[in-house]
Order: sequence, then structure tokens, then C-alpha cells
Amino acid sequence: MSAKGEGSQGAVCDEVLFGANVATNAMPPGSTLLVMSSIPVETARNQGELAAQKGIRYVDAPVSGGEKGG
Repeated sequence: MSAKGEGSQGAVCDEVLFGANVATNAMPPGSTLLVMSSIPVETARNQGELAAQKGIRYVDAPVSGGEKGG
């Protein structure tokens, strides 16, 4: 299962967190996932939904301020 992102690092971030070698599988329910990548808003929303399905809290906290989105 992989969320599809567009933009600077969206696809890379998706692959690391939810792709073939799923990093989120190592996180127990109740964990907090802090994502500091500059990814599109829609990618962050999708990742948050995928994390919630695993019982993981998701925080989008881009260092650069993130990409412009809706």
C-alpha cells in the first residue's frame, strides 16, 4: 500500500513510510510519526490517513515551511 504524492519529496516520503519496506510497521499503535519533509498538503493528508489506519498519530512539521497547498 503506498500513498501517491507529487512534489519535491512526496513520493520519496511515501515510499519510506508506506512502501515496500514499510517503516510504519515498526511503530506500535499510539506512536507519533513526525514528518519534517517538504511535501504537498495532499500527500500529508494521505499519509495522515494511512498512519491513522495503523493507530499512529501523524504530525506534518516541514522544516522549510512546506509547499503551498489547500
